[in-house]
Amino acid sequence: MISSFDEFTIQHVPREQNTRADLLSKLASTKSPGQHRTIIQESLHSPNLDDKVITASDSEDQGWMTGIWSYLKVGVLPEGRDEARKMRLRSAKFVIIGDELFKHGISTPLLKCLTAPQAAYVIEEIHGGICGMHSGARSMATRVLRVGYYWPTLKLDCQDYVQKCKECQQFSNSHQQPPKTLYQMMSSWPFAQWGMDILGPFPPAKGQHKFLLVAIDYFTKWIEACPLARITTENIRKFTWKSIVCRFGIPHSLVTDNG
Repeated sequence: MISSFDEFTIQHVPREQNTRADLLSKLASTKSPGQHRTIIQESLHSPNLDDKVITASDSEDQGWMTGIWSYLKVGVLPEGRDEARKMRLRSAKFVIIGDELFKHGISTPLLKCLTAPQAAYVIEEIHGGICGMHSGARSMATRVLRVGYYWPTLKLDCQDYVQKCKECQQFSNSHQQPPKTLYQMMSSWPFAQWGMDILGPFPPAKGQHKFLLVAIDYFTKWIEACPLARITTENIRKFTWKSIVCRFGIPHSLVTDNG
């Protein structure tokens, strides 16, 4: 070994100044167990524990995230061609950052993906925790997204939790209107009775139209509709006069919900 070097220097280190290396060199010849030594070497010829030791996996059961995680991490896809294509499309919405799975949001930041136990804990804290106010299912799902969490069954889980919440069922506002027998509304002749309602708001169209005024004849089911930018009495009056009275005559009745 020395011959392979062009030049070298050998320096002697006294035993007192190199205790660790000296101790390691004598490890094989240390005394038997039971004697007072700093390091004792012992050889076990049989296990000293009868119980089986089960080591936990580094990654917990990820549930719905398993397929996405496997594809993004190691490129593993399902065997079927259609399933593999669906997995590629679905995984495009997700990203792994620091061994955590996140979902890309359109109007929200990256959403951390949660397993079923984690999702149950988040729902419980947001609904009835320290800052919880026992809100409805839709409001609670919006709050979960706002704080940055996601799982596929978010809305259904929130709705199911609210329906099972004891406080919500006891103290929520209940409908006090007594039950009433339903009956069918009949029209004696065409265009005698119209039902009218306002739909929207919708995404604004050309001319800032975002409401739809609809009238339906009870006899023929004929539909008249008109887009509106604003809901005003004058707009309703013009629609009734132009689309109903001038075309089909004065109706016998107009049915609305005071909307």
